[in-house]
Amino acid sequence: MITIVTGGTRGIGAGITRALVADGHVVIASYVRDHSAAAALADELEAVRVVQADATTAEGLDALFRPLRRAGEPADIAGVVTWLFGPEASYITATTIRVTGGM
Repeated sequence: MITIVTGGTRGIGAGITRALVADGHVVIASYVRDHSAAAALADELEAVRVVQADATTAEGLDALFRPLRRAGEPADIAGVVTWLFGPEASYITATTIRVTGGM
């Protein structure tokens, strides 16, 4: 599963990023100014992609979601299917889940 964490490279955001990676997520973590902290987190966690983006601007949001615009892979679909068969999705019925990667 791919998860976006704004401000995800320092402090509480970095803690959330680490917890999500430990739970099996690939995380796109944004930062605005502190490139060294972002680079250190990316070096620490293989499943983290850091993006310099200010989520309060249209340009920043575009930069933040740009990494998702790619062709899907079998693992992308498998993650959704696995989740649907798990207890977290036990109350979901009659819906369409679009796995588009932001395209």
